[in-house]
Amino acid sequence: MYMSEFILPPLEDEVVVEEIKEEKKIEHPYAANPEKVKVELKYYTMTAFIFDILRRDYPLNNNNNEKYECSVCYEELQFGDKMAEFLCPGKHIFHENCILQWLRVNNNCALCRHEIETVNPEYNKILNKRKMRQQRNADYKKYILHGT
Repeated sequence: MYMSEFILPPLEDEVVVEEIKEEKKIEHPYAANPEKVKVELKYYTMTAFIFDILRRDYPLNNNNNEKYECSVCYEELQFGDKMAEFLCPGKHIFHENCILQWLRVNNNCALCRHEIETVNPEYNKILNKRKMRQQRNADYKKYILHGT
């Protein structure tokens, strides 16, 4: 545990999310906002050039017969596949249809859980508070470790 967890009180976000679910105004309260999806995804077709970039940036352990695959459907990536890159810190890639299906019920990257705005304004408030708390904790840890 970090010292900041003792100093900063936890948010009551789980209670609010349960209240949102009970209202049943939105079928999937965690669904990504379609306008944010347009901004957060970069689309392209899988080519030899893209495979070369993958091999350079994410080398596989060929002793285990590893293959590049979509982390939603677990199918191997093939030339000509329509892909979408999630503009999260890890810049993870998925089949375009897979990540779009995922974002209809989730608001995050299927690998690293980087969150984007949802269709639910109440949950977005929670998300913004959580991001502010995470930044405050990161700043506090930096201050404790480095004094800056």
